[in-house]
Amino acid sequence: ISKDNVLSNVEKDTKGKKVVAYMDQLPQEELCLIIKQERVAPVGNLQKTPVKAYSYYDMYDPTPEKDPHPCELCHDCKGCDKWRRKRLERLRLQFATCKAKERKLEKNIAKLSNKVKALARNRNKAKKLSRMEKKLNTARDRLKRQQEKCSKLENEISALETKR
Repeated sequence: ISKDNVLSNVEKDTKGKKVVAYMDQLPQEELCLIIKQERVAPVGNLQKTPVKAYSYYDMYDPTPEKDPHPCELCHDCKGCDKWRRKRLERLRLQFATCKAKERKLEKNIAKLSNKVKALARNRNKAKKLSRMEKKLNTARDRLKRQQEKCSKLENEISALETKR
């Protein structure tokens, strides 16, 4: 890869399977990187490889794209409707998945609660009751974390919807 005005650094991993290109900024116009390859051994089953673009300050949220628009990578374009629509679509899908998991946890908690009540009536099952109460508390903790996650997603969706 030629290091022209856009690239600040280029690295290749030790196995030679990944190339990492560092850019200080993305230009507003379309960007094409020319990658020259040298075959050092016979190769079979060639296939296309996706490109993943990461924001340096937000590494946990990779944006794999085939042809990414600069706005989809930097998220700094406050008025970019294309980015906002895509982000809303992605967040709504995550929110629906989050709520489905939340409902599943609630059903599990209801079942565990009924089991705990039944075991509490039977004094001979103290060990089993203790284990079941631990499971119930763990499930409640998971539900609380899931509700917090869903709430954050909902807030982010609301914030993007009000920017219309």
